[in-house]
Amino acid sequence: MSQLSQTAIKEFKADFAGSVILPEDPQYDEVRQIWNAMIDRRPSMITRCTSPADVVHSLNFVRQHNLPFSIRGGGHNIAGNAVCDDGVMIDLSLMKKVDIDQELHRGYVEPGCTLADFDTAAQAHGLATPLAVCRIKGRESQKQRPFVGFSAG
Repeated sequence: MSQLSQTAIKEFKADFAGSVILPEDPQYDEVRQIWNAMIDRRPSMITRCTSPADVVHSLNFVRQHNLPFSIRGGGHNIAGNAVCDDGVMIDLSLMKKVDIDQELHRGYVEPGCTLADFDTAAQAHGLATPLAVCRIKGRESQKQRPFVGFSAG
């Protein structure tokens, strides 16, 4: 991302409500980490989004400057795709809002939520969160498919 000027970064920050983390910032090493500590990639810029507008602004920025990017949700990405080298990591981990519709027994979550965030919100409404990874045999191989839902406890 060396081709990106400090002016472009400054202009980006002016219209961005979240925080922008650069390699020289003290929190850079902590923020770029994901659950799988074997992944050690170094993005040139991390945009810590706090709203959908921040996400749109980040995506427009990478498109405008033709930059590689990755998207981090709750940080549990085992394959490491949530962190890129020499690009922009769009970090959604601060977006953790959970809304529970008690009547429909349905939850709505922002992209940074972890299962713990969702489960805490569901339990506050007397609901349980059953979660399982089920192995379903296919003709050629076994596949893992997640099941997420919750019910009244």
